[in-house]
Amino acid sequence: MPELRIVIAVAAATSLVVSIGASLLFGGGEPASPAVAAAPERQRVPTTDGSELAALRNELERERNLRLALVRQIDDLWEALAQGRSRSAAPPAGGSTRRAVSPPRNAVDPENEMAHGWFSVQALRDLGMGENEIQRLRNRFDEVELEKLYARDRAAREGWTDSSRHYKEMLDIQSEFREELGERDYDAVLYASGRNNRVRVQDLLRGSAAADVGVQVGDVILSYAGQRVFDPSTLYQRTKEGSVGEGVELEVLRGGRIVRFEVPRGPLGGKMEHFAAPPGS
Repeated sequence: MPELRIVIAVAAATSLVVSIGASLLFGGGEPASPAVAAAPERQRVPTTDGSELAALRNELERERNLRLALVRQIDDLWEALAQGRSRSAAPPAGGSTRRAVSPPRNAVDPENEMAHGWFSVQALRDLGMGENEIQRLRNRFDEVELEKLYARDRAAREGWTDSSRHYKEMLDIQSEFREELGERDYDAVLYASGRNNRVRVQDLLRGSAAADVGVQVGDVILSYAGQRVFDPSTLYQRTKEGSVGEGVELEVLRGGRIVRFEVPRGPLGGKMEHFAAPPGS
């Protein structure tokens, strides 16, 4: 059954992410990717200056790339599962009116070649955005997605798709796009393109930095150290910057109001959920 295959794929991908990201969530350094570690003999990453440190940095960048790709794959699989249930659900015998799972208003169009980049103009209209502004964002979104496609195609032709060079190029494209738009418009584009744009605390370790200052399960993390957070990977990266233990501001949304905490720089000790929500919520 298609749904069973998707569930199995989600479970497999999730197990990889858990094993790759466990030490990132709750402390520690960069783990080795299971997929890479399983190779009988790994070839050392070549370096331009022969430095062992440079080789290790390249390896760490590759591991991060693999982890992020798996997280995106899980998001796509869950979305496909939800849409499959919505299409196949029907009232069971006996007249039950149990509701089927429905795709969100700005859900991915399965017939679009760039499924993960589907852009819902109506989603932005529903937010009260003007037509000129919507078209401006849509045009820039299309340009950036095309730039990514050409970058992927070039990397595939030249044989460096899985390299740190490719990861950095894609990251730079997205980072420049975010900086160009600003946080408000970037948030709107994520939402309109059907991508997750919020991070919610799903669970907390007792005695962790977040739990000690009063963060609660269900809080939506808006910013860390003064920088907006739209995905868990960015949050984890922010916790590793600066000086260990320095006080930074953590801003969360709880019950419709903003709550601020000061936490020591470092692992928050929480399990995070990545989900989509309309900007402003």
